Amino acid sequence: MKRTLAEFARACGGRLQGADAAYSDVVSDSRTLTAGQLFIALAGPSFDGETILLADIDMRAIARAKMDFDPVGHYARPDVLSLVVNTEPRRAVRFAPDPSAPGAKREE
Repeated sequence: MKRTLAEFARACGGRLQGADAAYSDVVSDSRTLTAGQLFIALAGPSFDGETILLADIDMRAIARAKMDFDPVGHYARPDVLSLVVNTEPRRAVRFAPDPSAPGAKREE
């Protein structure tokens, strides 16, 4: 059954840009692609079936990573970090002179 790229775009919630064309079927393995088929790229090493993923988990790495995350502020030590806030009132916007104007001085 032939379908068109415009139909596919609408089914995905998009719209076709460019010329419409018909395709016979959809493939995800570019090695088997032939004329008249629609190729859809899939991310990852496995594209043609179920896969069992294996991973080595280092429990010590989890504990080290948790030490980097500080949700309660244990790093709020004045000997390590301090925040100084200038509370003097200031204008929200300050217009600088045009630097290209004759006789204008540049602020440093």
